[in-house]
Amino acid sequence: MERIDKFILDPQFVNQKEFSASIGKPCLAFFNVDGFWYRAVIEAIDGDSVTVCYVDYGNSSVLQTNYLRELPLDLIKLPPLAFKCCLDGADVFHKDFAGAFESRLVELSAFTVEYLETVDGILRVQLSTSDGVSLVQRQLSTSPLSHAPQNVNFAPEQMISSRAVASYIKSLTELWIQLEPKTVNSIMERLDVLGRHPEFINKKNFVALVGKPCLAFYREPDDFFPDDGQWYRAVIESVNGDTARVYYFDYGHTCEVQTSLLRDLPSDYAKQPALAFKCCLDGAESFSKVAADAFLDRFVKRAFFAVKFLKVVDGALHIRLFTLNGVDLFEKHRKILTPPSSPETSAKADENDFSTPFAFLSTPSHQ
Repeated sequence: MERIDKFILDPQFVNQKEFSASIGKPCLAFFNVDGFWYRAVIEAIDGDSVTVCYVDYGNSSVLQTNYLRELPLDLIKLPPLAFKCCLDGADVFHKDFAGAFESRLVELSAFTVEYLETVDGILRVQLSTSDGVSLVQRQLSTSPLSHAPQNVNFAPEQMISSRAVASYIKSLTELWIQLEPKTVNSIMERLDVLGRHPEFINKKNFVALVGKPCLAFYREPDDFFPDDGQWYRAVIESVNGDTARVYYFDYGHTCEVQTSLLRDLPSDYAKQPALAFKCCLDGAESFSKVAADAFLDRFVKRAFFAVKFLKVVDGALHIRLFTLNGVDLFEKHRKILTPPSSPETSAKADENDFSTPFAFLSTPSHQ
């Protein structure tokens, strides 16, 4: 910039009026925001208007040709000093997080850059403070990044799913339900294809950060989440050396995973909100443990059901469950638990004994 400042004071520069513009031509271009001249290259021409990119800064501007000058040869030989970069993992940043990160970045006087790779002419990098703290990690500590937010703006008494399934169960007051299991299956089918691609399998440069969405392999089988050799959408909750605790947000489960079994979450997958909703069966606190376990075994585990929304408490949906043809399962279960008052009602109760299967409940082929 000092060399340019000296050059523009030369009378020959001041009196230069003729400039022949052509796409790709280096030039000196005026920047009307600060009134200085900068090295630039012409990107487009539309009549007397020219679009230039300031090669040492990266921004562009539209100017009239009388605001362009020939660039001295010694300045042409100097390579551009601004590099087009992509922050590693930024494709899963949401608007608010990205805006906050950009604001913090502008406030820094300097930072260090770690080069990872070049893709289509763009440098993929990681940024850190001068003392080695990851800028993304620092931002995550103040405004955690997550997957796309769930929509819980339901109306009281609204039927929010006509065919839902429980994906993970701790108890009737803490269970995760997929309101759209077909959407989950669709995502899993696409991930199954992605997970077999050699480039995906061999890409092992994932940087684990708390709050970062990812794809995570699962190797801790249980009744609801078998070790099926598949990759699942997840978000990192904690990192300890070469292991990370991840939350599989389409299922509600968490577990420890080797960081070598984590991959970047493609942006198109990050845009889809979490598909498992944390729920609480309204009124379930009145059940004994035996009654609650019976309800789970009979109505919830490996069965489809309809869901009615009541309210949100501490982030959990308080709900009622129904059969696919509209029978309130809570009320049905409570009637089963009510002691019979006569031989006739006793006979009816026997028909509803816990060992009797329910024909109206369908069993999903897979979750």
